Amino acid sequence: MNVNIVVKKRNGMILGPISLEDLASLLSTGQVLRNEWAAEVGSNDWQEVQSLLKKAGAGSNPMASHLKRFVAFVVDCALLVAISFALSPLMEQMPTVLNNHWDKTRHFILSFAVWQFSISLLQASKMQASVGKAMLGLAVVGEDNRRLSLTQSIARQFAFAATSSFLVFFLMPLFTRKRQAAHDVMLHTVVIEV
Repeated sequence: MNVNIVVKKRNGMILGPISLEDLASLLSTGQVLRNEWAAEVGSNDWQEVQSLLKKAGAGSNPMASHLKRFVAFVVDCALLVAISFALSPLMEQMPTVLNNHWDKTRHFILSFAVWQFSISLLQASKMQASVGKAMLGLAVVGEDNRRLSLTQSIARQFAFAATSSFLVFFLMPLFTRKRQAAHDVMLHTVVIEV
């Protein structure tokens, strides 16, 4: 829908014209508040921003905060450790496993792969989130607010694994408008509060 909107801020300032998508983004980042007033350009039908977005069918879920994303990541890392311990008895049954550095590396790679595939399955399910994100009321969706397919979810986790060794990519949500990390930007996904 190609509609231009103006927003009447609390301080009396008029913002716009802007698109519905930009309005939803400004709402999610806190630059526009839910109870501020908005109307289509040329209209005197002023409504609260949240109401206008809901009527227009635009995504209005706020983006996940940096703190919630970080805590969810820590919870998911704890699950990686749990998976690693759970796989230890299986790995010990294999000859020469865990007896040298290479075997420990294989153990970690197997645990990491199981962890990443589990997250991919969960993100593509109705849950739309890893365990950590679900515990904090977050979901991973496409920029169009649709649930990820299993292929998209696996690609997102592969991109996460490929960029995870670069700290700067973890800091990207601090500087991107939609609070996206590198793997989110690559796959056009966002983490929202539900």
